[in-house]
Amino acid sequence: MTLRHDIRQVVKQKRLLAYLASGFFSNVGTWVQRLTMGWLVFEMTASIAWVGVVAACEVLPAVCLQPVAGVLIDRFSRTRTLAFGNALSFLQAASLAVFYAAGMLDITLLVASATILGLLEGINQPARLTIISEFSHREGLRVAISLNSLSFNLARFVGPLLASVFLTRGEAMHAFALNAASFLPMICLMLRVRLSGNARFESPSESVGRAFLSGLRYIRDHPVIFDLLCLAVIVSLCCRSLIELLPAISGYWYNNNPVMLSVLTSSVACGALLGGIWILTRRDMKAILQAVVLMCGMSSLSSMVMSAGGSHLVIASISAFCLGLSASGSAVGMQNLVHYTVPSPYLGRTMAVYGLVQRGGAVIGAVLLGFAADAVGLPVPVFAAAALAAFATLIFARRIATLSHRLDELQHEHAGEKIRHD
Repeated sequence: MTLRHDIRQVVKQKRLLAYLASGFFSNVGTWVQRLTMGWLVFEMTASIAWVGVVAACEVLPAVCLQPVAGVLIDRFSRTRTLAFGNALSFLQAASLAVFYAAGMLDITLLVASATILGLLEGINQPARLTIISEFSHREGLRVAISLNSLSFNLARFVGPLLASVFLTRGEAMHAFALNAASFLPMICLMLRVRLSGNARFESPSESVGRAFLSGLRYIRDHPVIFDLLCLAVIVSLCCRSLIELLPAISGYWYNNNPVMLSVLTSSVACGALLGGIWILTRRDMKAILQAVVLMCGMSSLSSMVMSAGGSHLVIASISAFCLGLSASGSAVGMQNLVHYTVPSPYLGRTMAVYGLVQRGGAVIGAVLLGFAADAVGLPVPVFAAAALAAFATLIFARRIATLSHRLDELQHEHAGEKIRHD
């Protein structure tokens, strides 16, 4: 099957297109709110560390909840889980709009709101990452995952532009209200569709804790995914954390100018769009594995360049573009590898751990970099973290041949299982 044929088959799937469109709208609203919150935090505190703390409050609750969410996603209806999570997200965003309109929004409420948002993301993120395989046939899954990433990253481009418009006009309330409305299409879609592929545990009576531990054991013993997640932890801590600190970077080098923040964030989004498209052109899983390692190396190099020339807008924008390209490329590549090598009964838990690594690692890194930057300035800790990530990527690159061989073995095993099933 050619890539062109796979794309034609995917675009004929109306439910998948509806899901991608609904996800785009909700992601636009989320990025508008995220940038607005980051800008308001720096405006209130003038502290890079506070930006990192609020970002951590958005992620750390998800770290606690995602293990449970991964188990529930494997056990119960993923459509109902997404509908429930998006309905609560609607209420959270609407509350922010009300508090801002009443003049009651302060740093305490922003921290509390970020914490609630993190809890909701703990439900929504693994469900979104997992359910895409149920909207697409396996033959078109690679295209569907890439289109899902393109939708997310297009929203990452559009969202900051809208946020900059709201912030330059002093209309933060409208930003929060827009985010609330953006969840409605996804809620309606999830309540309407019926998917037959929802996985179930072999042992549904197993406790949540034991079920999650069994998922961790599966990941630990996986011949490819465990190694990739180890690399992802380091790169997320050291390099992807810089994306979380864009509001602080705008404040540190550009006097907290919302237009500059929009330029940097949109540069990340443009790079992320290209990264998703580039991964789509890789011919097979081994090529995707190699691309993931290459993207991790690019993240390290881009962070180094940002640390040295971030005060110059052109250099900062190019570095942000490359960060977006590498972050998206590695993320889409890893999602493809997970979907193609992990069976459905373990998919929710594996995606939950993947989400913890990608998002949690980035925000924990942002907190550490934020406190270090408040102490010694931003460039030195950013360069040091990037150097550590580059070293880890070089070590991992030496294992490419071994992991490629393991991928071949997994594909032969899956082919044999399919023949026996037929």
